Amino acid sequence: KQGLAALPSGTPWESYFELTFGLYNELALCEYRSSLFQAADEHFQVLTTQAQTPQQIGKIYGETVYLHTTMNEYLVAIELARQGLARLGITFPPVVTVEILVEEFRHVKETLGNRQIADLLTSPVLTDPKKIAQFDILNMAIPSTWLAMPPGFAWCTLQMGVADDWLINLLIGRAEHEDDTAIDRTSRVAIGQ
Repeated sequence: KQGLAALPSGTPWESYFELTFGLYNELALCEYRSSLFQAADEHFQVLTTQAQTPQQIGKIYGETVYLHTTMNEYLVAIELARQGLARLGITFPPVVTVEILVEEFRHVKETLGNRQIADLLTSPVLTDPKKIAQFDILNMAIPSTWLAMPPGFAWCTLQMGVADDWLINLLIGRAEHEDDTAIDRTSRVAIGQ
């Protein structure tokens, strides 16, 4: 709070966007961790309107979805995931039908082609900020959809498998900064061993 209070009055979002965004985000996270959920939610609402880049959108909407999931507000979390994904070019249907899931399964099979899951381990590391941001939101939506909208859970999971192997690439890409044991462990999980 002291950091925000120290910002010049007037237009901190226009004059000091990155600093203001960072301070609001840290404040919202501190409030969440201190069980001040209403205050955290208010600051996350400000951040969702201010987020501009795919990284900011993925981070803030992912954190906001997580906040509402931990508050057992699953339908609110799902709606926030829907809004964040829309800003990143993905339409999360309000009702996920069998027909929609069949089409998504078909798309995953088409994306994989003749490759086996193990073949994806040698794919290039994912670096597309928009796809990473989409994954951040989809990943945070998994618990709420599992509990309140099971067809939505299936849809979110399938979305993570259709965009050029990005789930596996993301796992490998993040693991490659760790030791070889972590990479090997990630690889075995990814191929089901």
